Amino acid sequence: MKKSIIALAVAGALTAPLAQADATLYGVAQFRLIDQDEKSLNAQMAKTRLGVKGTVDNDIEGLTTGFQFEWEFTGANGDDAGISEVRKSLVYMKGDFGQVTFGKQNNPAAAFKKADIMGRHSAEFAIIGDRISNAITYASPDLSGLQLHAGFTADGANEDATAGTAFAPGNANTAPTQYVAATNGSNDADAYILGATYSIAGLDLALTHQASNNKGNNTDTDTTSFGVGYTMGDLYLAASYSDESADASNSDRDVTQLAASYAIGKTTVYAQYEVLDRESQSDKNTKTGLGVSYALGSSASVALETFQFNDDAETQESKADATILQYTLSF
Repeated sequence: MKKSIIALAVAGALTAPLAQADATLYGVAQFRLIDQDEKSLNAQMAKTRLGVKGTVDNDIEGLTTGFQFEWEFTGANGDDAGISEVRKSLVYMKGDFGQVTFGKQNNPAAAFKKADIMGRHSAEFAIIGDRISNAITYASPDLSGLQLHAGFTADGANEDATAGTAFAPGNANTAPTQYVAATNGSNDADAYILGATYSIAGLDLALTHQASNNKGNNTDTDTTSFGVGYTMGDLYLAASYSDESADASNSDRDVTQLAASYAIGKTTVYAQYEVLDRESQSDKNTKTGLGVSYALGSSASVALETFQFNDDAETQESKADATILQYTLSF
């Protein structure tokens, strides 16, 4: 009885403010049964996410002001349940000029990921992250299928970067070992992002560039990526390529990904192939993924996926073959 009262109180606290805005509550829950090489069977709630998004009124005609907040929860058992990550925390302004977004949000540089169509190991060798924090981004209006993107991230760190230093005790009578962490700095921004997407007649193209600065060691990284997806009826084909070059010696890498899917009624079969080529390694790392999903309606599905890594990926990247059964609900 007490739990029911608490649940009603929480629901009331959430819905009362939302009633004053045009808001939508949404979420996703996914359970996975994972059979991975060298590990025992793992039953887990892989995704438990809750979000709210919407718009609020303003006094400027033609201007839309909105927000989005999204949380990820841990739910393996009652002891460690709680919020594990704030996935999105953003506000935006949108009008004829396009859209400006502030906060933690989707990374415009990740728009090239047209072949990222699977589950747990879908982007196993990904270079570009899906989200960015401390960010301001701009998206142009739709220009006959063309849209331009720009943005930067800035975390307010110290301007002068210094490497971390460890002080070890000289003998048993001295103080314990102390470590002075690296101070972050050097560049005003963590990353600059530019990109363009274009869609026409089932064809989707994306070209992005992200210039990042690792403030811990003052190294610069430039990543250029390209993606293409094509939809023809129930068939979908996609490919992506991402190339990263860095100041650090022998650290360049590139990733190529191919994917295809075909829908037969409520059933969809799909496949994916991914290659990681590191400058520091003589052999390439590869992953092959196969899957089949069945829709249990518009918001629920079950899927069976298997991922196989070559010997180089297993030894050089510590990857392991896995077969996964997953059940997904969304609202």
